[in-house]
Formats: sequence, structure tokens, C-alpha cells
Amino acid sequence: LEGKIVNISLLPTRIQSRVEEILINYMGVAKLNKSTNGYKVDAIIYNDDGDYVLVEKAKEMKIKTIPLSKFNQMILK
Repeated sequence: LEGKIVNISLLPTRIQSRVEEILINYMGVAKLNKSTNGYKVDAIIYNDDGDYVLVEKAKEMKIKTIPLSKFNQMILK
């Protein structure tokens, strides 16, 4: 995700700040988007237990979608 724009709007607020810190300080993302209508991104990280229109739309637009569980696995490796 280094140098990419990542949307984290679909995460619970309490988790957003932790993910934001990891993305900026350790993964080198270029920019974060916290808007639910933000499609001009390279990836979207979302909470696993939700049915989100934004995620489906992102998949249609070929934007990388990452469930929070997969993101957690990425940072542990």
C-alpha cells in the first residue's frame, strides 16, 4: 500500500485511528480518505461484518478491497 490512497471510512471510528497510524507511520500510504463517497482511491479497507454498497461499487471499479481481517494478517507478516 506504499504510495497509495486508501479509504478507511467503512471502519468503526475507534479502529480508524489505529489503522490510520499504521498506514501512515509503517506502511507509507500517500493519503487517507475517510469519506463514504470516496472512489478516487487505490484501496478500501472495510469491516468484515458489513454489507457495504461502497465495497461492491469499488469491486466494479476494479479498486482493491481489503477486509479488516486480511489487513491484520498483512501487518503481522
